Amino acid sequence: FKVEGTRILTNVSVDLESLVYAVEIIGGKITWPAEEGVEPKFLTRESEREHSLIFGNSLDDFELHVEGNSSGETRDGVKYSSEIIEPLVFKSSCRGNLIYMPTSGIKVIAIPEKPEITVNYGDGDCNKSFNITIGGQNKNVTM
Repeated sequence: FKVEGTRILTNVSVDLESLVYAVEIIGGKITWPAEEGVEPKFLTRESEREHSLIFGNSLDDFELHVEGNSSGETRDGVKYSSEIIEPLVFKSSCRGNLIYMPTSGIKVIAIPEKPEITVNYGDGDCNKSFNITIGGQNKNVTM
């Protein structure tokens, strides 16, 4: 795999209770290895996000809040964009249960000429469930 582009992390913290970073990907591109007789496939990605690391009462007690948007093209040539409309929250306390996905937050994914996709990660419980809405149809998914 060939990875290209620039990732810029800028510390924009204003207090000692959390670390806040602006995270930007510019010209992101991943190229898959070429197969005989087939052009190599690649995906692209641009993003602007803010990551806030909020500390709890101990060294292993923290939350990561992610906000922002991204866009690009899949390796099959499908354009997409996504926007986090409620911060995605990852809790360190859930890692003991092997849960590495957000426990709350909402993300909207748009693909031209397709129904909008909304992913709702719930209300903060440590579980592997989330709700997906596509074109008015809801489905609860458990990983």
